[in-house]
Amino acid sequence: RFKCDWSSDVCSSDLGIFSIDIHSADLIATPEFFRLFGLPEVPVLKASVVQNMVIEEDAHIISDDRRRKAEQIELHVEYRIRRADTDEVRWIERRGEFEYDEEGRPIRLVGVVQDVTERHEARKAMADLNSILEARVREQTAERNLLARIVDETDTLIFVVDMDYRWLA
Repeated sequence: RFKCDWSSDVCSSDLGIFSIDIHSADLIATPEFFRLFGLPEVPVLKASVVQNMVIEEDAHIISDDRRRKAEQIELHVEYRIRRADTDEVRWIERRGEFEYDEEGRPIRLVGVVQDVTERHEARKAMADLNSILEARVREQTAERNLLARIVDETDTLIFVVDMDYRWLA
């Protein structure tokens, strides 16, 4: 059985802790787990409830009953969910591992989940800014290359001045 000392630092952090029984697909979790998904806290929840919250484009990433039983899941994944309470789309990071019985068969998937939406938004903002910067660099490089080609291909004396008619080159 999954147990947690609710007063511990791990259980009171932004990490939701969960355990899924491989055979019954029963999920038990910490209060933070339920909060992250916008679900009411219950003693036992079917894993399919959480699986159904994953947006369609990310459905191939999640673990389902068949894949858990075959141990054919990625143990560290990020996927989007639609929260049950607000319908808001959020990014969830899940890290898990299997627990095994004496014969080496998987009996449980245990792990942690964390909302990483802000991290994804920051990555997107950084990617957008990098795209803008790369475009500006390409434009300036093209201008400099044009000027260099003009200078290289002419026999005429060229003076470069600024807007105040100061000689630059």
